[in-house]
Amino acid sequence: MTPQTPAPRHPEDDAEWLTRQLRDLPDAPAPPTLIPRVMAAVRAREAGAKAWWQRTWWEWPRPAQAASLVLLSVAVGLLGLLSVEIREAVASSYWQNVLPEWRAEAAPLLRAWHALGGAVEALLSLVTRPTLLILGGVYLSLYLLCVGLGTLLYRLIRAARSGC
Repeated sequence: MTPQTPAPRHPEDDAEWLTRQLRDLPDAPAPPTLIPRVMAAVRAREAGAKAWWQRTWWEWPRPAQAASLVLLSVAVGLLGLLSVEIREAVASSYWQNVLPEWRAEAAPLLRAWHALGGAVEALLSLVTRPTLLILGGVYLSLYLLCVGLGTLLYRLIRAARSGC
């Protein structure tokens, strides 16, 4: 008696059998921490995918932040110096030599501006220094309140849209 050799199996039969077995398995519930972990991983990947100069300024490396502050300070300083130089050049040559008729046309506006400045100066001379400090504190507090409320509303709306 010779042993029977099993019939050759086809890979398609194995794939069908495995598919049936997998379909018959019950659904496993996802752990409650799955969604927050996936969202954190997505956010981390998004943050890591951007180059440092494409992120917000607060996420830049410290040397880049310091360099940007230095460049900004230099730019503002140069802009101030340039504006003083331009104003002196304009005042000495442009208004006096090139376009004297513009100066005559602008004279009423300049007088009104000086009158307004005098009125503001007179009003400020009536207000004491503590009053100005109190008003400045009130305005600063209101400004910070607006910024804080705006930030809070922005975060609430963003959280509601993202479903977190």
